[in-house]
Amino acid sequence: MGRDKLMDLIRRTARTLASLVVAAVGGCAIVHVFAMLFTYGVMAVQGEPMQIHPGLLAGAFWVGGLQGLSILPVAVPLGALLHLALMRMGRTGLLPYLGAGLLVAAASALYLGLLNGFAFNLAFAIMAVAAGLIGGCLFWSGRRPDRDTPAAPVLRQAHVSLAKSSAPPG
Repeated sequence: MGRDKLMDLIRRTARTLASLVVAAVGGCAIVHVFAMLFTYGVMAVQGEPMQIHPGLLAGAFWVGGLQGLSILPVAVPLGALLHLALMRMGRTGLLPYLGAGLLVAAASALYLGLLNGFAFNLAFAIMAVAAGLIGGCLFWSGRRPDRDTPAAPVLRQAHVSLAKSSAPPG
């Protein structure tokens, strides 16, 4: 393997790992801020408006970020495996990565449930789905797998020639 290919592999791996961390932490943090804003909206509709305090929004951001850090043991390995599987299948668009984000969110919610005694409710499920979608989008935006060059054109050529040779004559 040449030096350029090795450096490219290191660069892709570092970007993948960094994007996985940003997706988990950022997805949870953003969802917590929106949950706090939703709470302000509900209070206003109920006739009990609250003054939006930036400290509460910052606190929600930090709590969400810490929750994102707590799911890293599940999100990073599972996210890396899903990313490799999607890359191998050639599925590099945003939509497959949103689905992968949902799978990571489901596994992370199960992990948090095991840690917290399965205190699931509808709000928790909605937040997990939203965090998965946002996390998938953040990962895809940071990693941009659709811009990668094919890693092994020789393997693709072998796969194509194998498919042609196994096709019935016609």
